[in-house]
Amino acid sequence: MDPLTHAHILLGTEQKRQLRFWAADRNTSMALLIREAIDYYLRVAVGPSPQKIRRAARDAAGCLPQGPSAGPQSGASRAEPWRPSED
Repeated sequence: MDPLTHAHILLGTEQKRQLRFWAADRNTSMALLIREAIDYYLRVAVGPSPQKIRRAARDAAGCLPQGPSAGPQSGASRAEPWRPSED
């Protein structure tokens, strides 16, 4: 975990009541619940930055096998590529 820094936030009365309940139920602090919720939000709702996506794509380039030997083994037939229906 990164070093902690102070941040002052204001919660609604109901938010604070629920946080206290959840923290007591999990035997942890409200601060830890808030930090975990922020981490979750940043991972799920915000997602990775464009720089991280580009870096992951660059790192993955060349990792997959190429050429005819990369297909199915033991004589299995190759699947046809997906094509949209013509409805």
